Amino acid sequence: MLATRKTLVLQLQNMAHPLCPTCKKPVEPYQNNPLFPFCSERCKLVDLGNWLEDRYRVTLEVPFSEGDDGVPDTDEQKP
Repeated sequence: MLATRKTLVLQLQNMAHPLCPTCKKPVEPYQNNPLFPFCSERCKLVDLGNWLEDRYRVTLEVPFSEGDDGVPDTDEQKP
């Protein structure tokens, strides 16, 4: 229970003092910072460049049918 409470306190502290995801510097809250969650235009553009160069990826699990033949299920009916 104590570890859970300590974790919660750390999470709340991080919410009160967010860090820029690019350079890890403290960031002003979104009410005062139009670039939130970034600290600067440069950090915002560095992050965009990382997405465009495929340095970040979002994984997707594809569901397969019972008779898994390696082909994902589709909603379309084949004739």
